Amino acid sequence: MKALSRISTLALATLSLAVSFPACSNAETNYSQVSMFVANMLQIHHYSRMDFDDEVSQKLLKTYLGFLDFNRLYFTQEDIDSFQKAYGNKLDDIMVIEDEALEPAKKIYKVYEQRVAERIASLKTIIDENEFKFDTDNSIKRRRKDADWPKDSADADRIWRDIVEGQMLEEQIARLAKEESYKEKGKELPEEDKTIEEVVFERYDRFAKSLESNDEEDICNFFLSALSQVYDPHSEYFSKSELDNFQNGMRNFLFGIGALLRMDDGAALIEGIVVGGPAAKQGDLQLGDRIVGVAQGDGEMVDILYMKLQDIVDKIRGKEGSEVRLKVI
Repeated sequence: MKALSRISTLALATLSLAVSFPACSNAETNYSQVSMFVANMLQIHHYSRMDFDDEVSQKLLKTYLGFLDFNRLYFTQEDIDSFQKAYGNKLDDIMVIEDEALEPAKKIYKVYEQRVAERIASLKTIIDENEFKFDTDNSIKRRRKDADWPKDSADADRIWRDIVEGQMLEEQIARLAKEESYKEKGKELPEEDKTIEEVVFERYDRFAKSLESNDEEDICNFFLSALSQVYDPHSEYFSKSELDNFQNGMRNFLFGIGALLRMDDGAALIEGIVVGGPAAKQGDLQLGDRIVGVAQGDGEMVDILYMKLQDIVDKIRGKEGSEVRLKVI
């Protein structure tokens, strides 16, 4: 793990095929209607001219499930089979029905929330009932994007024990590196205010709480972003909240570091760096780096694992000329 030195902030704009709707409150917005409209618009107006058929339905289901559970840690194969049976070849039919177009996304998301809650509960049990000594030859697959889904809850428990052990080992290594750094500088290492177990559990607990704050607009955003990417990986759906944030950025109210971010395994992955921007000029940040901590100026480094991407962006951005420090893997 490496700490990135200070970066002066600068505005960043990204180009995409953006779909937005007139400003209105959530109570006034029929998101099923929005979903139906976007599905029709993509089919008719997207340059690919791709019909929204059974094949697109299958791809949309796969992309949406991957969007929610990118590391295949929460859904089980039993869940996937159930979703496939219910929606695999039917999303193209359901999404032309005005009052039902978003129902599959909402039902899948409800199962997702339930599985996350179950995993967080099991996580506490795993931490409480196991002593991790890191003295075995066990190997852990950190990236599970292309792995099999857990067969059932028992298989998920086994996978999660490995995940917890791996993350606790990462935290232990980071603390040892920090201790060495202080020794080299002749400084006394301040006492950690949280145990490694507490740090790991709080990350996932934070993630569970962030899911609770998602509303129908967020679910619609996830679903239609997945649909847009089925048509083209560079096409994007903007919810009203995202559009407002994009427009504020374009007005230069706040400034970024000149990097394109996306969520990956709970962290903000560096997917692009703007030529001539602050991150490019500073030089330490590389494609594929994952941001795990953010501090403004000389402020305290904040653990941002499993925060919402928008919250991470908000912590990184600041007034023009301000400085931000990033801790990256």
